[in-house]
Amino acid sequence: AVNDILTIDPGLTSGTFDVPITNDTLVEGNETVNLTLRTPINAILGTATAVLTIVDDDTVQPVAPTVQFSSAAYSVNENGGTATITATLSTASALPVTVNYTTSNSTATASNDYQATSGILTFNPGQTSKMFAVRIVDDLLDENDETINLTLSGPNNATLGVPATATLTIVDNDSPPTVQFSAAIYSVAEPSGPALVTVTLNSASGITVTVHYASSNGTAIADSDYTAVNGVLIFSPGETSKIFATPVLADDQDESDETVHLTLGNLNHALLGTLSNALLTILDANSPAPVTPVAQFSAPTYQVDEQAGVATITVTLSAASDQAVAVNYATSHGTATATSDYTTTTGTLAFAPGEMHKTFTIPILDDSLDENDETINLLLSNASGATLGLEANATLTIVDDDNPPTIQFSAAVYKVSEQSLHALVEVQLSAASGLTVTVSYTIGQATTTGSAASNALIFKPGETSKTLDIPLVPIGSAGPATNITVALAQPNNAILGAVDTTTLTVAAASPVKIFLPNVLNTQ
Repeated sequence: AVNDILTIDPGLTSGTFDVPITNDTLVEGNETVNLTLRTPINAILGTATAVLTIVDDDTVQPVAPTVQFSSAAYSVNENGGTATITATLSTASALPVTVNYTTSNSTATASNDYQATSGILTFNPGQTSKMFAVRIVDDLLDENDETINLTLSGPNNATLGVPATATLTIVDNDSPPTVQFSAAIYSVAEPSGPALVTVTLNSASGITVTVHYASSNGTAIADSDYTAVNGVLIFSPGETSKIFATPVLADDQDESDETVHLTLGNLNHALLGTLSNALLTILDANSPAPVTPVAQFSAPTYQVDEQAGVATITVTLSAASDQAVAVNYATSHGTATATSDYTTTTGTLAFAPGEMHKTFTIPILDDSLDENDETINLLLSNASGATLGLEANATLTIVDDDNPPTIQFSAAVYKVSEQSLHALVEVQLSAASGLTVTVSYTIGQATTTGSAASNALIFKPGETSKTLDIPLVPIGSAGPATNITVALAQPNNAILGAVDTTTLTVAAASPVKIFLPNVLNTQ
């Protein structure tokens, strides 16, 4: 760049100034510089602007580069947020290269599974790689992995290479739903027609779910009291409820109410829930209807993982009532302890007329102790508008999720001074355990003389350290240092750590101190 004053002496009609030109090796075409005159003295401006053209003298690039995707296939987890897609040039170019990119639906749908995107990638001279991002939408549907089409088009100063199209796969991260009966007990009056039984998914699925259902004799007999059913329920994507009918056959016999067993199985794209079996009661038309329903737990035993947060417990009525029903519930200690393993829960369940099941939750406390599975007692009491059934008591098992601790010496080598009459060797747990931990240990000399002794250490729940007190007694004149090997073995409720063997070095003295294997003390 230049900026200066040009002086034209008296009698002259022209003057010159220089614009330095830089010679490069880029193929870039001719380029221009704007020239301007301003602020004349003793003259007026005529043509005050001009253009200087720098004529490119570099060899024309023989072949334009190709632009393409770095891969024909990309993948991203559904909860990954964004997928990063890379486009590349086959070789660096001296000219700017541009190319259009766009996404389009394959099995994935824009807005539902991803955000549609398009734009232009610009490769500046020398650049060979550019990226763009595709935003992924994380939904809660269990579904097949889905794909997005990626396309490059309209290159400038380049040609399309291979691949100019690619596929982005969204890898699904959702668990399949559970399928189960809507209730543990159904009832139907003998002359009122078929019993309608509802089967539910706990959440909608993006995949077609199928489940097989079947009936079998309880006290009722097929073809005499009911018509056996056997079929498949098909839940289309988004559906969460299906109904099948069990035909009931009326007769004129005065007989007891009879039962039919209902079963779910042979699932596809779902998991079986806790209510995979149900009971259908056929109420005899020739006998009095039950006066009051029976209230009880839906199962005698329940199970919950320690880290689940809450356990959901279901209480059912044997039949719908035409009036309100209430029943108290409470928890009490089994082997689990309130405030440590769970939160004590009490309350009252109120069934509106027609309702047949209610739930309550028990907060579960997740600790870091390795321990046995523990139990909570569940109790129903003070039923109003119903009687208590056989399952008025139940047990909830909390399944422990903690790994056992490791057990090892606190050091690989211990050294004892000449004045010592005892050697203290520490054995440690990596973490406190809720179980009693035991480990065998063996103490013996590394020399050919002497013998070995073995015993066991016992860590009570909560303890993390034990010390072996090994007596040392003089048995001779001074000599070389004595090495005693102490080893751990056969742990119970723990895993051996890396330092399961240690060496006790007794320094040379007069006399030498060595281990008496039949004198042991542990604390």
